[in-house]
Amino acid sequence: VDTSGVFDCTDGASNGWSLTKLLGGSQNREGDSILRFPPGVGVHIGGVALINVHYINPTDATLETDVHIRFDTVPAADIVEEGDILFLYNPLISVPGGGTARAHWRCPVYQDITIANAQSHMHARGVGYEARVDSEQPFYTTTNWERVPVQSYDGFVVKAGSKLDYYCDYRNVEARNVYQGPRSSDEMCMLIGSYYPADPRTGRCLDETGTGTGGEWIGQGTATCQATLGCLQGASDLHAATDCMVTARPEVSAEASAVLRCMISAHDPQAECGAQIQACSAI
Repeated sequence: VDTSGVFDCTDGASNGWSLTKLLGGSQNREGDSILRFPPGVGVHIGGVALINVHYINPTDATLETDVHIRFDTVPAADIVEEGDILFLYNPLISVPGGGTARAHWRCPVYQDITIANAQSHMHARGVGYEARVDSEQPFYTTTNWERVPVQSYDGFVVKAGSKLDYYCDYRNVEARNVYQGPRSSDEMCMLIGSYYPADPRTGRCLDETGTGTGGEWIGQGTATCQATLGCLQGASDLHAATDCMVTARPEVSAEASAVLRCMISAHDPQAECGAQIQACSAI
């Protein structure tokens, strides 16, 4: 990316940049920061920081903007545990024109973590949000897509083997279908916050090896896993695959998600995903 002049950044920070760590600020101009830890916990920051800031201008007038960033640093000797940003981004969102939808995702927790704070992130079609651990009562809820609160916790431990389970509800007043993406014309469904100790697999919803996606998508439809498999095998792009997954029955989410994760990472899905395909075909 040539940074000597103005350049297009509408496809997000990851388009054209290799990112090694995610930091977090605030969604609101006067809001709390999600990057906040108790004494003795901190995030190591080094290298080049790419700052991604965007605004919504609801008028035709020019919007004067500014950005203020402050890093509160401490001596490395005072840090006894490294923290990280919880950054769970559901890539499968499909909201039909003139309709409603839910994007539901579960992410594995590979080691005990303590969540310091959390917040949701949706775009303008977001009307509801809940996050929980497994089937417990929600630890975060909101109906706001803007001015969302940052919820702080005291000793909120999530045990290894648990799953972070969250969903976003949407209402689309446009005639067109809306999918996930970085623009305001797209949608997002995220669970973000600060946690420790750092475990990138848990913090990014990766698989156990840390090299691929580890999430489980919960469909909201009636399709069997076999029907969902046939739909995925005929899908030409991510939008089509998303529509396949959201119409699956919730009861087949584990098997359908296993197929999709394998298809995403495999060079030859038909040859490499035999076990997942067979398990899905049986239900």
